[in-house]
Amino acid sequence: MECLVSGQIGRDSADVDSSQIALYSAGTRGALRGFPAVASPTVRTLAHPVEAVDVTMTVARLEQLFRPADVASVVVLDHDDPGAVGLITRDRFMAVMSGRLGYGRAMLSRKTVAEITDWQPLVVEPDALVSEAAIVAMSRATERRYDDVLVRAHIWAVVPTSDLVRSLSTVLAVRSLHDALTGLANRDLVLRRLRQHCAAVTDTPERVALVLMDVDDLASVNDRHGVETGDLLLAAIATRLTRAAPPLADLGRISGDEFVLVVRLPAAPGPDDARRARADLGARLRACLSEPEPGMPDGGWRTVSTVMSLSEPGFADPDALLREAFASMRARKALVAGREVPEPRVARLIGADVPGRWPMDDAGPQS
Repeated sequence: MECLVSGQIGRDSADVDSSQIALYSAGTRGALRGFPAVASPTVRTLAHPVEAVDVTMTVARLEQLFRPADVASVVVLDHDDPGAVGLITRDRFMAVMSGRLGYGRAMLSRKTVAEITDWQPLVVEPDALVSEAAIVAMSRATERRYDDVLVRAHIWAVVPTSDLVRSLSTVLAVRSLHDALTGLANRDLVLRRLRQHCAAVTDTPERVALVLMDVDDLASVNDRHGVETGDLLLAAIATRLTRAAPPLADLGRISGDEFVLVVRLPAAPGPDDARRARADLGARLRACLSEPEPGMPDGGWRTVSTVMSLSEPGFADPDALLREAFASMRARKALVAGREVPEPRVARLIGADVPGRWPMDDAGPQS
């Protein structure tokens, strides 16, 4: 296995959406602050239009609206009281129409829908986060827990609570494996992918390349410009790396300022071809971060130190790749700081430790 240092990429990102949502229930308005929208869909993405009826409509007319099987609920509006919003679900309608002794239809057909309307439905804004809406919906009383959730908009809409719960479970699954700020794979997922790549190259002519990237002096950005600017920097770097990553590569953020890219390199006919392949990968990553992000404050863009660990053809040890990459990154940082450190060592396939070279020029990683 070879460990290669390619130096720094980048030089000296901009609006973090800290969206706020408002949930409305029983005429009470409360604001709940949302979290970054990575894997956080809003109810707008799940909502579908719902029939709106006036409070003066008769129950007999409403019965006609419920005849199609796909009509699950209607919203009831009172034009004399714009703040009054009600909901009638199919289940509620069928229950009241049956009545205790089966006489509900005869007793209610000439009355208005106001008699059977739920005037305390859960109403949310279109930009409410699915996670927030689902939590509030599931906290309702048992008999109303699965009623549709109304979405306040120019055209009223509804979201089935079951859809909210399904979407929330998907969001939680995604977040358990992804970094909330950048949307990249988190440490657990990227290390799992590394192990999968290493297993896949066994007894093949392919190699596994692991690129470790460390944002230089991120703390000074946070100190000078604020944590939000630091988050913008990390998000911009993640976006650029995602665009530059080779097909089938796995990219992740494994700590506050560290990113990892894992990719399998195809068989190279000779040493020169292998050298070109990894040089091309290094150049590709350097190029994507060469210019500051528009909108960043002066001094807000940072260089990114990169090192590459490369396995032997047909054999890759994930732990060894990681050890060599982190050792080389520490050596590189120490060299920049002017401290004397021993050269990183290269673990070959045969298991012997031999000294490795780690050039820092901009021509790309070399063996």
